[in-house]
Amino acid sequence: MIIKMIKTELSPDSSVFYMQKSITDVKINSLANNIHKQYNDRKKLFGNDCNITFHIDLRGQDYTEDMLSDITRRVKDLVGDTNILHFVRK
Repeated sequence: MIIKMIKTELSPDSSVFYMQKSITDVKINSLANNIHKQYNDRKKLFGNDCNITFHIDLRGQDYTEDMLSDITRRVKDLVGDTNILHFVRK
């Protein structure tokens, strides 16, 4: 699985992470930390009432359910909510 964050148009409700290199080359902690930072930045900018979703694009990538569970666990530890993640598979 490849993870690279690409800057998208600033939107209160979504960010897209595109996969560009092997998961072994990018620590899942870095992804979780990026999501945590962007989550907090958007909450400050748009207020606590906004709904934020991070779309992680997995199309065309090799990944396991364990990898996705690990990402989900780490984001939950930082943000406290896993409903903000959406894994795009197809």
